[in-house]
Amino acid sequence: AVPPPPPAPPVATPATIAKDRDVSQVHLCLGVEGLPYAHRDRYALNLLNTVLGGGMSSRLFQEVREKRGLVYSIYSYLASYRDAGLLVIYAGCGEAALEEVIGCIREECARLAGRPIEAEEFRRAKEQLKGNLLLGLESTSSRMTRLAKMQMYFGRTFSLDAIIRGIEEVSPERFQQMAQACFAGGRFTLTTIGPLARVGAAPVPA
Repeated sequence: AVPPPPPAPPVATPATIAKDRDVSQVHLCLGVEGLPYAHRDRYALNLLNTVLGGGMSSRLFQEVREKRGLVYSIYSYLASYRDAGLLVIYAGCGEAALEEVIGCIREECARLAGRPIEAEEFRRAKEQLKGNLLLGLESTSSRMTRLAKMQMYFGRTFSLDAIIRGIEEVSPERFQQMAQACFAGGRFTLTTIGPLARVGAAPVPA
């Protein structure tokens, strides 16, 4: 018998989900469509995630937490699967700051899409991503997870040198194109949970 065709990849649809809960702060996730795990542009997306919210030197951490003091925590992460992926920004803030936090996040995303990255920031992001890769090799569980994912998604493993080479080969132009693909259309999905009744309904991303 002929096997059935694989299901169509899921389609990202902008939406807003708000849950009112009597907790001490608002937790929000703002997401956009990312890439499947084995996509050829995965290194560009990983660099974009690093620049946007991958640590204390990232744009979101520096602008929203350090400069403006609007959040308790903020970072971005990737969730990638066989046929789809997400880039997600998480923030925890007081209910009064919710609308401003969402606005700041959108501004930083638009800035990444609209302005070429400076050479020094791009170099630092590559070094950070490579450093994180090396740190992951120190944990047996991290090594096992990485090797298993390679076998699942690629049917083979890649050497550390090959991965580092893939990171180094990403150009500033390709990075910019990735930022535009993720953020230029403004197709965000927002999920919030927290004491929303005290500030009204959560704002809907445009």
